[in-house]
Amino acid sequence: MVCCPQCSAPCDAEHRFCASCGAPLAGPKEDPVIGATLPGGYRVTHLVGVGGMGRVYCAEQVALGRTVAVKVVHPHLSDDEVAVARFLNEARAASRLSHPNSVAIFDFGRTVDGHPYLVMEYLRGRDLRRVAEDEGPLPLNRLVDILRQTLAALAEAHALGIVHRDLKPDNIVLEPLRSGMDFVKVVDFGLAKILQDGSNPGAPESGVAPTGTAAPLTQPGLVCGTPEYMSPEQGRGDPLDGRSDLYSVGVVLYELLAGRVPFVADTATKTLLLHLTEAARDPREVAPDRAIPASFAALAVRSLAKTREARIQTAREFVEALDRALEQAQGPQAAEAPPAANTRCRVCGTTSPVRQKFCGDCGASMAATGAIAQAPATTPSPESQTRPTTPPRVAQAAEESRTPLPLLGADDGLRWLDARYHEGGAMLAAAHLVGEAGSGKTRLMTEALARWAARGDLIVTAGPDPSWARIADGALRTVIRGLTGVGSGVVEPRLWERAPADARAGLHALFETEERPLPAGARRLALAEALRWALEQAGERAAPGLVVLAIDDLDLVDGTSVNAFADVLAEPPVVPAVIVATYSRASAPAGEPLPGEVWTLGALSYRAFADRLPPRIVAPGTRLLPLHLEQLLAWARESAEPPPARLADLIVARAERLPAEALHTLQALAVWGDDATVEVLRAMLGGVDPRGALDALAAANLALATATGIRVPHPLIRRVVFASIPAGRKSDLFTAAARLRPDAPLELRARQAIYGGSTFEALALLDALAARRASQGDFAGSVGALRRALDLARRELHRGELDDPMTAVLVFARKLGDALAALGKWSDAEGVLREALDGAPPASEQRAHVLGALAHVAKARSHPNDARRYLEEAIRVARQSDARELMPMLERLEKDIAVA
Repeated sequence: MVCCPQCSAPCDAEHRFCASCGAPLAGPKEDPVIGATLPGGYRVTHLVGVGGMGRVYCAEQVALGRTVAVKVVHPHLSDDEVAVARFLNEARAASRLSHPNSVAIFDFGRTVDGHPYLVMEYLRGRDLRRVAEDEGPLPLNRLVDILRQTLAALAEAHALGIVHRDLKPDNIVLEPLRSGMDFVKVVDFGLAKILQDGSNPGAPESGVAPTGTAAPLTQPGLVCGTPEYMSPEQGRGDPLDGRSDLYSVGVVLYELLAGRVPFVADTATKTLLLHLTEAARDPREVAPDRAIPASFAALAVRSLAKTREARIQTAREFVEALDRALEQAQGPQAAEAPPAANTRCRVCGTTSPVRQKFCGDCGASMAATGAIAQAPATTPSPESQTRPTTPPRVAQAAEESRTPLPLLGADDGLRWLDARYHEGGAMLAAAHLVGEAGSGKTRLMTEALARWAARGDLIVTAGPDPSWARIADGALRTVIRGLTGVGSGVVEPRLWERAPADARAGLHALFETEERPLPAGARRLALAEALRWALEQAGERAAPGLVVLAIDDLDLVDGTSVNAFADVLAEPPVVPAVIVATYSRASAPAGEPLPGEVWTLGALSYRAFADRLPPRIVAPGTRLLPLHLEQLLAWARESAEPPPARLADLIVARAERLPAEALHTLQALAVWGDDATVEVLRAMLGGVDPRGALDALAAANLALATATGIRVPHPLIRRVVFASIPAGRKSDLFTAAARLRPDAPLELRARQAIYGGSTFEALALLDALAARRASQGDFAGSVGALRRALDLARRELHRGELDDPMTAVLVFARKLGDALAALGKWSDAEGVLREALDGAPPASEQRAHVLGALAHVAKARSHPNDARRYLEEAIRVARQSDARELMPMLERLEKDIAVA
C-alpha cells in the first residue's frame, strides 16, 4: 500500500496511477521532498505520515544535529489560495506560542516547487484518541493531568488572542513518562484564529488576510472545525473567543469519562444541530458501568452549556474546577495521587492491569467497558517529582547540578599546552585547540590559564562580543586594552604617542580617536601592527613572566579581529608569549597552523565516565562529548525517562520540560546575549519578574551569573535554545530587545531587524553592513552579510512583504557575486550569478547588471568566449531597458576583454 503524492489516497503498490485522482504514483524514493534541504539548513530524511492537509517528514537541522518535523502542503492544495492561506495562518499563529505544552513552530516558507511548509517540533508520542482506544478508561489522576497541561497551553494561546478552533483528542499528543503520567503537546493550530482585538471577545471576526493579499482568510459565518467537538457558537459561525476551546475541552472530558462524545449523528449538519439544541446527557447515564464520580459528571455537563456565559470562563478556572472535582472524588490528597495500576472488568469483575487491553479471565475488551479506577487517596504521589513542568526535585539535586563536571581525559591536552607554553618562553608560540562544539576546548584552556596565572604570567582573554552579533573590532579592542593596561573608559590619543606610526594609525582607527578613515587594505595592516605593538608592551609589563593571549570561540569572533589575530600569527613579534585559540573543527579562522600547533579534542572514552552514568542512560562502550555527558547527568537527575540520543535533541528536551516562566526566560537570554540583567529580562518578558525562573535555570545549569551579566552557560546550548524558539515568539523578543537598545551598533541592529523587524529594514541594514565590512577589510564578513540578505530576499518571493522581491533577489545576488569575485572565489560567484540570471526578467536593467557581472567573472577565469557572449547580451539588454548609466561600465569591460 502506498499513498498518492497528489491526493494522499491509499493505493495498491503495483498500481502506476492513483485510482482516486489519476495522478502518477511515485515510490518513496521519488518523493522530491526527501533528501532536499530547506532554507534554514533543514535536510529532509524520511516521510513520517500523511494528513488531510499535508505530509509530515522527519528532518535534521544540519548545523546543530537537531531533529525536527516538516509539514508540507499537498501538491493538489498548493494551487488553492484559501488552503494555502489557511496553512500560512497556522504558521503565523502557532509560531507565537512558546508554552512547553504547545508544539513549537520554528520556521515556515515554500519549497523549491512552491509548496508551503512549516518546520516544527518532532513529536514521538501518540495522540490521546489512540491512547484512549488502546488503554481504555484513563485513571482520574492521569485524565486530570492531561487536561491540566492541555489547558495550560490554551491559556497562553488565549492570552495572545489565539483560538485553536479544532481541539480534539487527535490534536493532543502524549509522550509517556515512566511515572505513568504524560507530557502533553497540543498540536495543529491549522484552524487557529488571531482575534482582531484580543481584549474584546466579542469583536467581529474578520479574519487574518494572507500576506500580500487584500481578501480575508475567513469571513463571518464560515464554519471550520470537527463537528463532534465544536461549540454552539462555532457551529453558528459566530465570533469566537477562548471559551469555544473550553467547550471543546468539555467534549474531550466527556468522551474520556463516558467513552463517547456527547453528540453524534449520521451527518455533520445533524451533529451541529445537536450541539445547538440538545442538552448533554449525564455521562453516568450514558456509561453506567464506568463508575463516573458525580463531581466529574457535573463538571462535564457544565462545560457543555449552550451559552458561553454559563460555562467556565477561562482555562485557569477550568483547571481549578478539575482539581476540585478530583478532590471531591478521591479526598484531599487526590491531586497528588498516582494513576491506578488496575482496572475492573465490567463483564466478570476481574481486576486487571490498567494498560491491559482485554480481560484475562473472560476476554472482554477493557478499552470499551472498564470502569475508571480510583487510586487510594492516601498514597504518596510521584507527580510532583516527574511532571515535566516542575524544576529539579530536591535542593540536593539542584546543588549537584550546579557543580561543574571535573575535567576528564584532559591530561594529555594539558601536557601539550604546557609544552607550547614553554616554547613561548623563547618566542611567540601558538596553540590551536580544535574540536566540535561541546568537546571541552574552553574547559581545557581555562584549566591551563589558571595554572599559568598562578605562576604570575600576564593573562589576557577575549571572545565573541556579548550580543554574538560579531560587532567589528570588538575582540581586538578588548585584547589591546588588556595588553596595554588601558581600562574600560575613554581612550586618550596621547596613550599611543610611543607607538610606531603604523601601529598608531591602527590604534586610532580601532578606538576612533581620529576621524580620518583608512582604506580597507591599509586598515587591516595597521590593526595588525597595533596588535604587535600591544604584545610588545605587554611583554615588558609581564617580565620575567610570559604574556598569554587566549581567544575563545575564535570562529564566532568578528572578522576584523580574526584578521588581526591571523596576521600576527603569520608574522609574530619577538616577544615571550603564547597565543591560545579555540575554534570548531569545521572552520580555520586563524589561517593554516604550523605542524605541532594544533591539539584536536574529541569524544571521551566510556572508561572516563563509566562510573558517573547508569547503563540505562548510556550503553557501555559509548563515546561522549563532555557537554553531552554534562547534559546526560542533568537528565538523569531530572527524569527517569530514556534520554534523546542526539545532544541537540537532549538540550531541547530538557528546556521544554522547564516551567513556562523558566523556558521564556531562557529564550530571552538566548536572544539578548551574555550581558543580560534582571531588569533587561523583566522588560523583555513584559514586566514578569524573572528571578524565580533564573533560580530554576541555575539549578538546571542552564543559566549562569558572571561579573558581566547573566548568560546561557555554553554557546551550543544558546544556539540550540535560540533555534528552538518559535518564530513568532522570537520576533516578539527581538522587538523588545530593540526597544532597549535603540543606539545599538549596526551589526546588532541588523540582527534585530532580521528576526524582529521588517524585511525591508533588515535588507537595508545588511546592505549597509556589507559595505562597512568591506571598507574595513573584512571581505568574508561582507560576503556573509550579503548571503544573509539574499536568503531573506528569496524567502520574500513567497511571503509578500516586499513589493518587488525579485528585484531584491537580483540586486543582492549581483552584489554577492561581486563580493565573491573580489575574494577570488570565481566558481562560487558564477554559481550565484547564474542562478540570479534564471530569475531576471528578459529586458530589465537588473538582467544587464547580472550579465555584466558574469562577463567579468568569465574574463577573470580566462574564458574569453563566455565573457564576450555575456557582454554582448548585457549590452543588448541594457539598450533595450534604457539603462544608460550602465553603458560606460560595460564599454570599459568590453575594452578589457578585447585586450585580454
